[in-house]
Amino acid sequence: MERFGITDPEEQHEINKNIIADVRDREEEHRLERERKGKYVLGRKAVVETRVGAQYKPDRKGRKMLVHSLDRKFRKKQIKWIKELIARGREVLKRWRLGAIHEPYPLGLFPPNGVRLAEPIRW
Repeated sequence: MERFGITDPEEQHEINKNIIADVRDREEEHRLERERKGKYVLGRKAVVETRVGAQYKPDRKGRKMLVHSLDRKFRKKQIKWIKELIARGREVLKRWRLGAIHEPYPLGLFPPNGVRLAEPIRW
């Protein structure tokens, strides 16, 4: 807050209280909305166990999009490219598991941990 010229500790404390109150009000609104729709928040375990690159399933009722663009042709082209990229990553991973470990992982994706050929021996 000092960046904005607010140096008085009491004023900073009051602003922080207002911010926290606003966040709690918004959380309560979202909680009530989820209850009304019968939805729930994903827990820590579900978020951690969701694999990277999981297939995207759009919600047909809303405007949730994998690619945000008003140009429909461009959006479809980008979505197709992303899906092909993920598919190539899966193919490379399958080949890695069969022993072709020198094949490069597609750029733009985070590769999984390297394939272990042997356990290190402690000396």
